[in-house]
Amino acid sequence: MTVVLMGLLLLCAIPIVWLSLKPVYSVTGAIKVAPVSSDILAEEENRGAISDYERFKNTQVEMITANSVVQRVADALVDRKLSFFQAEPYGLLARLFGAPREKGRVDPAAVLKRAIVADKSIMVTAGHRSELIKITMQDKDPREAMMIVDAFITAYMEIEVARALEDRNQQSKLLEAQPDTLQTQKDGNRHRPASISVAYYAKIAAIRDNRVKYTIGMVVGVIACGMVLATLGKANRRSSKSAS
Repeated sequence: MTVVLMGLLLLCAIPIVWLSLKPVYSVTGAIKVAPVSSDILAEEENRGAISDYERFKNTQVEMITANSVVQRVADALVDRKLSFFQAEPYGLLARLFGAPREKGRVDPAAVLKRAIVADKSIMVTAGHRSELIKITMQDKDPREAMMIVDAFITAYMEIEVARALEDRNQQSKLLEAQPDTLQTQKDGNRHRPASISVAYYAKIAAIRDNRVKYTIGMVVGVIACGMVLATLGKANRRSSKSAS
């Protein structure tokens, strides 16, 4: 009887696990921040200080997650009807017992900001002694994650291109107004010690699927419970025989 109950429990539980849980995809895109001079990489390293190049990269990381970029991403994706911005949660159990957000009141920019600040499902990092700034998103829908990462790259590049053109125009005006052009160029390179371009757009970097782990754990748990129940049953039968 115990074996039958264990089999029925597994027969019901395993499909629920595989329907309610979905693999989480890690999607990554990258922006290349190439130094204008090879000497910049080691400019202040010998003194133990952060170089202008590293400081510039860290500033760009903050800019990618700034409200101006987040709002551009939200505006670009608002008409795509992504489930990331919808109230319906993933998975069977989440749909049955979850507490979804109310439809019609979701602010896409707020959802993106929460994913960056609170959930950490969207992360922007600059590698040490690397030219790449990586934008990584973890989500159960790889297609949507790729769209969101690409939207961040596009929005940032649009702002960066506009800013670079504005800086170039300002430098041109300074060159026309000041005779000491060499010093002006040095000052400009000091504030913008790198050129920025797209390294690669979003692609799947890793997949985390916990369904097999949870299924194995469930099977082991059910077997352990079955063994305990069988042991208790034998003990009860022995006590009943001894009492009679």
